[in-house]
Amino acid sequence: MSAPQILRAGARVIGVAGLLALLVYSLIGGQDPLEQGVPAPAVQGLRRLDGSLGNLELAQGRPIVVNIWATWCAPCLQELPMFAAAAKSYGPAVGFYGLAVDSNREQMMQLVQRMGITYDIAEIDGATSRAWNATALPSTYILDGQGLIRWSVRGVIDRATLQEHLEPLLAAAPVR
Repeated sequence: MSAPQILRAGARVIGVAGLLALLVYSLIGGQDPLEQGVPAPAVQGLRRLDGSLGNLELAQGRPIVVNIWATWCAPCLQELPMFAAAAKSYGPAVGFYGLAVDSNREQMMQLVQRMGITYDIAEIDGATSRAWNATALPSTYILDGQGLIRWSVRGVIDRATLQEHLEPLLAAAPVR
């Protein structure tokens, strides 16, 4: 074997080992990315799809769903249509935010258009993802009107699970 062939083979082994380590970590990492009742971490310096920078206000007086995902994450793409439909169904009673990490903006824009996503999608950096303890993707968080974590999970969720955790917050929310 030549030196370049050895380097390529070594890089492949390291890549496969890294993927396996990530898989094992995500499988044993637990179910709850953040504890219930704690304030949600700040989301500052996010980049919106139009390229503008901003912050996300988390205490909006209404429940908020935050989904951290990536364009390269197949399970994330599996649940995006559910979030798009739920956002339309709940309307302004619930805030939905998709925060993409390590993703290509052009792919994000194509997904938004193809899936009919009407809620806010933005890019976040690794520091924000780590603050949310999103060690596996997708990670979903439901916040109350004061910006406190009320439920969180790693992995794909379905509409029934989303409703199960949102409905009590909607029932307790003041009528606007």
